Amino acid sequence: SPSVFVPLAERANLMPKIDLWVVARAVRMATRLSDDSRVGFSINLSNQTLQDAEALVHIENTFASHRVRPDRFIFEISETGEIFQLHAARRFITQLKKLGCRFALDDFGAGNNSLSHLKWLPVDLVKVSGEFVAEKQGSEVDRAMALSLTQMAHTLKLKVIAERVDSPKALTWLRAAKVDYVQGHLFGEPTRLDEIDFEAVEEV
Repeated sequence: SPSVFVPLAERANLMPKIDLWVVARAVRMATRLSDDSRVGFSINLSNQTLQDAEALVHIENTFASHRVRPDRFIFEISETGEIFQLHAARRFITQLKKLGCRFALDDFGAGNNSLSHLKWLPVDLVKVSGEFVAEKQGSEVDRAMALSLTQMAHTLKLKVIAERVDSPKALTWLRAAKVDYVQGHLFGEPTRLDEIDFEAVEEV
């Protein structure tokens, strides 16, 4: 599982290679979509990749060599990870945004650097950490935190995604909090990319 191999890959500095493989596969899948399709792709990028100038060029070349819309792609950056070189990460994000890609700050509110990353990184969306959303551990304090994070993001003209939405009750209060998008087991289980029925996704 990712929880096992990702830490090993990080220690071996292999995450850029893994990320580039994932991006290439998603781009190839995107070539199958019609121009008016509403299907998009969200891809996690490791902090190692954000510091890798060669990885940036590789991703730019991947988009250039395929007939796809870059605006279908949202790259997610983990807020809990340590981004050692903010300037390099900012440049990486800025360059891909010029192509039309978007960026999301993942696990927002879970780490110690939330506000610093939000200040320095030109992201388009924030993903409120699931620890404030999941009903099994949710509390009034968690909901208040999620609401505050949502209001802050909206003040900065950013869209908000709530993670780990697993019950109708959670969906109800997130709607009241004016969260823009939600994801979680309430809507579907993790699925292999090659098993996804894109026509069915369009109808959701």
